[in-house]
Amino acid sequence: MMKIRNKKFLWLGIAMFICLAGSGVSYGMDKPLSGISSLPNEIRAKILLSTPAIDFLTQQPITFGNYIDKVGSEIAAAGDKVATGGIVEPIRIWDITTGKLLRTIEVEYSWSDPFGMVDSIAINGDTVIAASSRQAKIWNINTGQLLHTLRTDAKSIAIDGDKIVTDSTIWDLKTGTLLRTLKGHTERVISIAIAGDKVITGSTDHTAKIWDINTGQLLHTLRGHTEDVSSVAVAGDKVLTGSWDKTAKMWDINTGKLLRSLRGTTETKLVKVAGDKVMTRSDDWTIGIWDISTSQLIRTLEGYKGAFSSITIANDKVIGESNGIIKVWPLSINLKGTAENNPLLWILHNATIPQLEFINRAYQATAANKDLIIAMPTKLGTIQPTDSQEQIDGNTYFSFPDAVRAYLRSRLNIKRDPITITEKFWNWMSQ
Repeated sequence: MMKIRNKKFLWLGIAMFICLAGSGVSYGMDKPLSGISSLPNEIRAKILLSTPAIDFLTQQPITFGNYIDKVGSEIAAAGDKVATGGIVEPIRIWDITTGKLLRTIEVEYSWSDPFGMVDSIAINGDTVIAASSRQAKIWNINTGQLLHTLRTDAKSIAIDGDKIVTDSTIWDLKTGTLLRTLKGHTERVISIAIAGDKVITGSTDHTAKIWDINTGQLLHTLRGHTEDVSSVAVAGDKVLTGSWDKTAKMWDINTGKLLRSLRGTTETKLVKVAGDKVMTRSDDWTIGIWDISTSQLIRTLEGYKGAFSSITIANDKVIGESNGIIKVWPLSINLKGTAENNPLLWILHNATIPQLEFINRAYQATAANKDLIIAMPTKLGTIQPTDSQEQIDGNTYFSFPDAVRAYLRSRLNIKRDPITITEKFWNWMSQ
């Protein structure tokens, strides 16, 4: 976060901003903020980031997807890509930043070579692997070429380096050959994580186990859950386990000792780790973000009218999927780059009073689960005395650069009023 060298300037700027906002002063569309705009960019940005509208904006997810499979898909992410796979759907590769569909990989279904529904999916470099109860398939993520088919009952899967772990088997990623089998669980393995030379497995036998990935030796058995261990993750020297017993537990990876528990309000079926934070998915339709060092819940992510089928973490973002819709939440505010290539910085540095008022109106609508309806103005760049509020909002909306409009539209409920009979008909049909 940016540092303010002179606190007097900060408080002066805050006072000026409050006075300007409270006075209802309005300026022409192209006139920059007088007063606050003359402050250094870092002070102006600090002031705006403390306002409810901009703070809300920086925490909103982008939404994309809306594909056919409404039953639920598995999801995985790495770097700048997201992969999804469901029951009857192909594997889809998305851009994590823009939500653009990059590639569709068809999964061939036949009686002689049945694949079944995707139970788990993972990305590693240029490869994507999907696992089902019958087999696992590996494709090149850039070309869609099928590389290997692993004949294994694979309800869960993990990839790291040149090794794949499916349930209780370890495979070579490059050749697709079976290396070894892990023996020790009394029931089915349903969750896997890899950390360096160790594999962590969670099972319906209510335990998790830590193994040596190179030898298959069992190192530790983690006992403490009273229901299925449905998710495992690794953070440094700590193992996180999630279970249907409504808890997530933290263990020492080297000793197998239980360190602490994270108790939720409903089934904590899934845990993921990103840096110093733990994510848990629950059946109350929320994602909880916890601080690893204190075990305190620091944020709750909501936004679906249904439970999350899957969540994952990549590139400092939380990605969740439900009913064919993907949402991507930022874990931190992106202040990198310049106003030319970062829409948030453009808003913080360049937005005029009318533009900030527009963002505030869109924020209030979105926070109330409503839409801000805008209409095409009679003339772009000019506000007529007879213009409606929707037309004024439309004029303001089109005064933003294209990239900033896209940024706002992906995070706030901004809808353009349909202007043709065809648009109105299709809007009515989709309701």
